[in-house]
Amino acid sequence: MVVKKLKGQPTQHGDDEERTRVWVLTTGDTDRDGETVDPEGGDFSEFALNSAIQWNHDTEGEPLGQMDGKPWNEPVGEGTQYPEILGPKRMALLGRVKFSKVGQKANEVWEKVKEGTIKAGSISFVPLGGAKKNSNGGNHY
Repeated sequence: MVVKKLKGQPTQHGDDEERTRVWVLTTGDTDRDGETVDPEGGDFSEFALNSAIQWNHDTEGEPLGQMDGKPWNEPVGEGTQYPEILGPKRMALLGRVKFSKVGQKANEVWEKVKEGTIKAGSISFVPLGGAKKNSNGGNHY
């Protein structure tokens, strides 16, 4: 049996009135494709120009909301302020997602995040330079 770790997932930290959740964008954990992403190695200058959050990588659809502020690095897991992110303490890239108050899909996804039905997310990125191999033989970015 292969156990998959959730890399992108909401935390319990947020503000229901403001419709925000702190979200783990990535950790160094291996994803379902065998890839790893360095949570401390991102360039967000272009993303900051339009920090839209999309549903299921659909860049043609309406955004669900936006990233509120810049992503930051902080430990998650056991012994951190994010123990709901299962596993040992490790560095993560976090961001505060603010869900739009406009749009049926944004409202639907927000409600599902609040009730705990949606427990994961995924990042899209363009690698800077070539990928290296990780300890599992997958790509490391």
